[in-house]
Amino acid sequence: MKTVTFTVVKNSTGEERNCVSDVEDDYTPENTYFLFGDGNYGCDCNRHIFFAGDRDEDDEHPCGETEYSIKNLKLDGVDVMEYMKREYGDNVEPI
Repeated sequence: MKTVTFTVVKNSTGEERNCVSDVEDDYTPENTYFLFGDGNYGCDCNRHIFFAGDRDEDDEHPCGETEYSIKNLKLDGVDVMEYMKREYGDNVEPI
């Protein structure tokens, strides 16, 4: 397994929470970028789950692409990007 570390930002408040997730060994920076950009972790409903973590917060959250942003995305310590704002079609280039 590889480890992805990242910060989830709640856009309305600016509050940040650091997160860790395991992914398969064959993950690359490119498909990690896709996973967090246009893939499953690109949706507010999943980002909210990361943001809530082990805290006693409601897990239910509607889908969307504006409430949470991701920054400091790293795959096994390698920067995937400095900052990725969650917006479909964003021109953030993967590292």
